[in-house]
Amino acid sequence: MLTLSAAETVGKNLKRGATVVLESTVYPSVTEEVVASILERYSKMNCGIDFYIGYSPERLRRQ
Repeated sequence: MLTLSAAETVGKNLKRGATVVLESTVYPSVTEEVVASILERYSKMNCGIDFYIGYSPERLRRQ
């Protein structure tokens, strides 16, 4: 799972208009419900208005 301190660090350094993309195995709802709220708190901006967030799950290898 994403370390909360990483989201805090990104939030503190986030610029207006930026897009944050998570590439991870976290559940999709974690992106919107947990990470976006941390980014909003530390950046003092609104997700979807001042910055954007996306989710790119790791791909499964087919053999």
